[in-house]
Amino acid sequence: MHSIAVAAALLVLPVLALAQSGSPASAPETSAGATRDIFDDLARASLSRLDGQVSLRGLRDSVQVVRDRWGVPHIYAHNLDDLFFAQGFVQAQDRLWQMEMYRRTYEGSLAEILGAEYVRHDRLARLLKFRGPFDDREYSSYHPEGKRIFQAFADGVNAYIRQAAAADRLPVEFKLTGIHPKPWTPEIALLRTQTALPTSAAISELRLARDVARLDVDSANKAARPSPYRDLVVPEGLDVSIIGADVIAGLQGLRTGVVRPDLLPEYRDAAGAASENPGAQENSPGRNNDPHRSVSNPSTRYIVHVNAPGWNVIGATEPMFPGVMIGHTGRIAWGLTIVGRDQAEVYVEDVNPANRNAV
Repeated sequence: MHSIAVAAALLVLPVLALAQSGSPASAPETSAGATRDIFDDLARASLSRLDGQVSLRGLRDSVQVVRDRWGVPHIYAHNLDDLFFAQGFVQAQDRLWQMEMYRRTYEGSLAEILGAEYVRHDRLARLLKFRGPFDDREYSSYHPEGKRIFQAFADGVNAYIRQAAAADRLPVEFKLTGIHPKPWTPEIALLRTQTALPTSAAISELRLARDVARLDVDSANKAARPSPYRDLVVPEGLDVSIIGADVIAGLQGLRTGVVRPDLLPEYRDAAGAASENPGAQENSPGRNNDPHRSVSNPSTRYIVHVNAPGWNVIGATEPMFPGVMIGHTGRIAWGLTIVGRDQAEVYVEDVNPANRNAV
């Protein structure tokens, strides 16, 4: 009766998950000795609670999360808002540090924690960042209920941040670095519209323009080997000779890989040498790695099952995003690929000499 009476305020995390996984093994002895043991103890003490019941403000009804033998969360909710609130909460439980580094990378705030060498990245990230308008038209382009979904997901992330901070159980990376996670907003997931892909496309166009100035139109086009082949036309009145190396340099410097503050422990290989351990690199022929993502730790992907009235889908998302990107329902399955399409246009603009800040 007690659990039913308070069900509307609960996110239920069954004890079954812990029973399946068993008790944590004791930390192995390593050459790091006592220091490594202290880190292991701190890391284990910072792990999220994955069993029992937790009361959370913001839920409309009870939600059940069952973690299977592989740790995959299966989320069962009674409505859309609770479903994505719970997804935000659960993904933050498992990947909050990764989510924080993503946010800082794409909003341009890495230099705050990593120092001056990231100022160049931050400046370019802020210069190219999509700034809206974040209105109904923008959100509905992703889903008819896009605004509700992104907001519910952000609310769930923030619910976990508040709970973990109050219990002194934020992920160990936050304790080691002294960083505190900032609140999540619905717009953060859309920061990925500013990535290295459009920047690379723009740099390619600038290099082509420099080749036209250095060679000629036909020679530059043949060297570029467009596929399918098409004639290159230089806009009338455009003086490509004014595009110097400094213009290309202005678009370089984005850091889109995994960032790691120096305070975090380094991965060491079998010989004891420090390594960033970026993971296996796919270089085989064919399409057996079609999303074109490297194997990394933490993984780019996050496996999740979301179930509510009108929703029943399982597959891979990324920790920062609600829903499922690659997966299946009870009727259909789908995949995706990341390709290097031309996503940028480069313009030469004349600045108002009387007011260089004029739009």
